[in-house]
Amino acid sequence: MRNKRSINMYNYRRRRKRRNHARGKIYKRLRIGFWILFATVIVLGLGIFSALRFSGEKKIEKEINRPKQTEEGVEEDLVYSDGKTYRYLENSINILFMGIDKEGDMSQIKETGGMGQADAVFLLSMNLDSERIRMIAIPRETVVPVEVYDRNGLYKETRDEQIALQFAYGQDEKKSCELMADAVSHLCYQVPIHKYIAMNMGILPELNDVVGGVRIQADEQVKEMFPDAETGRFYRLHGEEAVTYLQSRDSSQFASSMDRLERQKQYILGFILAARLQMQDDTSLPLNLYEQFKGNYTTNLSADEFTYLAAQAAEMTFSERSLFVVPGEMVQDEVYEKYQVDDDGLFDTVLDVFYERVRGY
Repeated sequence: MRNKRSINMYNYRRRRKRRNHARGKIYKRLRIGFWILFATVIVLGLGIFSALRFSGEKKIEKEINRPKQTEEGVEEDLVYSDGKTYRYLENSINILFMGIDKEGDMSQIKETGGMGQADAVFLLSMNLDSERIRMIAIPRETVVPVEVYDRNGLYKETRDEQIALQFAYGQDEKKSCELMADAVSHLCYQVPIHKYIAMNMGILPELNDVVGGVRIQADEQVKEMFPDAETGRFYRLHGEEAVTYLQSRDSSQFASSMDRLERQKQYILGFILAARLQMQDDTSLPLNLYEQFKGNYTTNLSADEFTYLAAQAAEMTFSERSLFVVPGEMVQDEVYEKYQVDDDGLFDTVLDVFYERVRGY
C-alpha cells in the first residue's frame, strides 16, 4: 500500500513538473511576445515621428527660402541705418501667436465681430542656423492702421485703432488671423510672417496641465492674486490658476495691462521650458497637442510642420533675454488707453531680432 502510494505521488509530481514546465514555456513566449510588441510600437512611433519631422522640415524650408520681394518686385535683403548695413537673417521662420478672448469652437464662427479680440500678441522668430528663439511682445492697445469690415465681410475703411481689434474684423478664423498677420508685419517694417497660431483662452487650464503645470516666480502682483504666495518664491501654476495669472488686471489702474503683459512673457518662458521637459519623456507631445485641442485654435501650420518646429524649438536657446516688448508708452484718450509706439526704438528692435550686421559695405 505504501509502495503504491509512493508510485502515485511520484507520478503526480512528474505530471505537475511537466505542466509547470509547459506553463513556463508559455509564459516565456508571452513575455517575449509582449516585448516584441512593445518594441514594435516604439519603433513605429519613432518612425511616424521621424517621418513627420522630415516632411515638416521640407515644407518649412520651402516656405522660408522664398525670395524676398519689394513692392517693385526687386529682391532685397539689406537695410541701411546710421551708416551700417544689415541683412535679413536667412533660415528664420516667424510665427505669430495670438491669445483670443473667446471660448468654444473657433471654426463655427462665421460673422464679422464674432471672433473676439486678440488679448495676447507675440511674434516669435526661430533661426534654424543659430538655433535661437527670439520673441517680441506686442501690447494689445498698440495703435496701428486697422482694416474695418462690416458684418457681411465688406471692407469699409482703415483707421487707427488698438491692434487687438483687428482680429475681430475677420469674418472667420482664417481671415482674422490673416488680418492680424498683415497688421503685425506692417507694424514691424514688413517683416515676413510665415505662420500663425490663434487659440481661445478657454483651453488654458487643460493646456497648462498637459505640460505638468508652469513654474513662475511670485511678485507683489502674484501675492494679490494668490494671498498664500510669498514674494520671490517659485510656484507651479495648475488649472484655473494659469487663467488667473494671465488674465487678471486692475482695470481701474492706468496701464495695468502692461503688468499683465510682463506676466504673459514670464508664463510663455515657463511653458516652453515645461514642454521641453515633457518632450524628453514623450516625443509625441507636439502631435498630441495638435490633435487634442483642434477646434480651440486655428493655424496654418500642418501637423508635420508643427511637429518639426516643436522638435527644433526643444533644442534651441531661449531665455528671458530673448524676450522683447515693442517700445512705446501708454496714453489715455477720451475713452480708451492706447499704446503709442516709439518708431525709432521699434526699428532698432526689429534689426536686433530679425537682422544681422554686415561688415564691409
